[in-house]
Amino acid sequence: MVCRKSPRLARESLYHFLSADGNPSLETVIKVLGILGYQFSIEQKKRYQHQKKTEA
Repeated sequence: MVCRKSPRLARESLYHFLSADGNPSLETVIKVLGILGYQFSIEQKKRYQHQKKTEA
């Protein structure tokens, strides 16, 4: 179980987080992902990335 691997997240907090009424903060989501071995990242969509103008 996730709670046994990390004392940073209490079992009750995890149950509330996963419940239908749960409204986790981004910090909590990142913490749970880290415990599970994942990493959260945000990346700009390629079509919106700034393109350098080339002058000829």
